[in-house]
Amino acid sequence: MVQFVIVVETNGDKLAGSTGFNDVAGYIFGKNSKGEKIPVSTPVFTQAFDAKLSKVSIQIALPWDTDISCLPDPNQQSISSRKVEGGIAGVLKFSGKPTEDITREKEKALRPSLIRDGLRPQMGCLLARYNVPGRTWSFMMV
Repeated sequence: MVQFVIVVETNGDKLAGSTGFNDVAGYIFGKNSKGEKIPVSTPVFTQAFDAKLSKVSIQIALPWDTDISCLPDPNQQSISSRKVEGGIAGVLKFSGKPTEDITREKEKALRPSLIRDGLRPQMGCLLARYNVPGRTWSFMMV
């Protein structure tokens, strides 16, 4: 059982935004110190660390067997990698384009149900997205 995941990340601009994605995608597609392409896993995560959902990180998960000590150095100082420990997650699945308003609405709907179930959710939230590039219409996005 996998109890952690290695992510490559950089700062983003907002929870439903994509600023920073090209930087981390570039790293895994070979824009790194070794020019090495790195296998990835899905989904892409955007994590908000505060209650206002304003301080965010764009993250790409690497395969479970990735050794963080063997990763090439990033070419950009804004890119980093880290080990994210596992835990319990509350999930609310929805389709469509995750705009800022929709994402905040879903986070606000999920939080009270977690509390009712006796859990103590952390500040912020994690948005997980997967869409086939160039092939996903907005009404089909999950």
